[in-house]
Amino acid sequence: MCEPLDMDLAMEDFEFTQDEWKQINALEISFSIASINNDALVESDSESMQLPKKKRRLVIASDSDSDSESAENFVAANISQNDRISSKWSRPKRRQPSVIPFTEFEGMKPPYSNLLKEAGPDHYYDLLVPEEILEMIAEQTNLFASQNITARQTKPGSRSHSWKPTNKTEI
Repeated sequence: MCEPLDMDLAMEDFEFTQDEWKQINALEISFSIASINNDALVESDSESMQLPKKKRRLVIASDSDSDSESAENFVAANISQNDRISSKWSRPKRRQPSVIPFTEFEGMKPPYSNLLKEAGPDHYYDLLVPEEILEMIAEQTNLFASQNITARQTKPGSRSHSWKPTNKTEI
């Protein structure tokens, strides 16, 4: 049986507007209604999860208390039975998938684990990004630069005139 979740939060840590309090209260009412309606659906012999006790909230009354009542009525009327969340849990009744245990060696495979036992981050990076990729990036960068320098009319003081081809080491 699962232990009850500790969901004890201090409400002083949150700042809510009056409208947000109304929405929270309306949701709590809808969950309470759902709980009452779903009690009949849960079998009495099934194990149920114990929920933490609710903390009482300090509600500052507004000039129009009828707004909160109309919100409660609106929520109760517009939430369908299927949308309501049950507050009681029960054991699954159908066949559950079996869990296949992981029996492989955890970590890096032996040829690499020996080679990289005391390696730095650059060695791990070399495993992920091969030199051919870096060569291709350098080649394409140089091609792009040469095409742009010759195609555009650059000003005499432009940095493009001081372009030097790059290589995989610089990349």
